Amino acid sequence: MVKAGTAAVAVGEAALTGLRRRLPAFSGRDGLLLDFLEDDFAEGRAALRDVTAWLDRAERALGDGATGRQALLAIALARGPDDGIDRLAGAIGNLRRRIAQVSARLPR
Repeated sequence: MVKAGTAAVAVGEAALTGLRRRLPAFSGRDGLLLDFLEDDFAEGRAALRDVTAWLDRAERALGDGATGRQALLAIALARGPDDGIDRLAGAIGNLRRRIAQVSARLPR
């Protein structure tokens, strides 16, 4: 499981606790689905933090008059934001699919 910020974990746990109470005849399969949801939220938040960190680094470097051409080029060519965006897109895709699965389990 990816470590997430304390506030984000508290919000996610509260949401999933409420959802666990709402699911009828809670089964092992449902528990596994909710565990995956929790992991997907954590992965999405971690990926978003990575992208945000790259944006912050790039912004600071551009604002620092001492940053040279090579340092800026290294930021531009870094795979970090691309990997983070890919991970975020994957986590969101997983979340959408799993949320749809959960919705099918809820009573009308």
